Amino acid sequence: RDNYGYCQLPTDSHESSHEFHLWLQPFRHRFLQDAQPSYSSVIVFVGLRGTAQELGLERCNVWVQQDPVVVFGDTDPLSTPPAVFISSGSAKDPQWPERHPDRSTVVLVTLAKMEWFRQWERLPQGHRGEDYTALKDRFAEAMLEQGLFRAYPSCRGCVEYVQVGTPCSVQHFSGYRDGEIYGLRCDPKRFAWEVTPETFLPGLYLTGQDVLTAGFMGALAAGVLTAC
Repeated sequence: RDNYGYCQLPTDSHESSHEFHLWLQPFRHRFLQDAQPSYSSVIVFVGLRGTAQELGLERCNVWVQQDPVVVFGDTDPLSTPPAVFISSGSAKDPQWPERHPDRSTVVLVTLAKMEWFRQWERLPQGHRGEDYTALKDRFAEAMLEQGLFRAYPSCRGCVEYVQVGTPCSVQHFSGYRDGEIYGLRCDPKRFAWEVTPETFLPGLYLTGQDVLTAGFMGALAAGVLTAC
């Protein structure tokens, strides 16, 4: 047993998405002990009154960020305006107006650290207390003001629904250990290790974004590479 180690196999996200207790040779997979997970996020789901045309919502995704970009505050996560990713699924759906007339949806995403929410990760979903709710509300307000209303001023006064997800939410619903959303962190250390689909066990292959690089396209390309 001293000659083997614990390994977690990656799929479409960080290795914690699907854990397998396999005794694998540590020289081959010790990178999993050194590699760090990517950042997590705070996600704000917004329901709006009005059509995409009335609100000026675009089909393309939009980033709103200050210049120079400051991703995280030193102590307070909201001491600087967050960089906000904006996407409207309803604006991209040509059949949406028929199914949901006079309504639109938007999702806002900003990077976050699990450390900001660590004190609540062991508490049950929906019962994390007033301080947790207050922090979520702060994120929602900042992301609406610094993101949505800056990019689409016509949305101000039209918000009817707001739901906030945190790294604790991602951890709860998706099982990712630190609430990460893009697998292993794409830093030089991660790419210094040779990660291939093959393993020393015949017929056992790795796939997913951590075989190549982060994101949806990275996961698709890894699937092709593994199949070949």
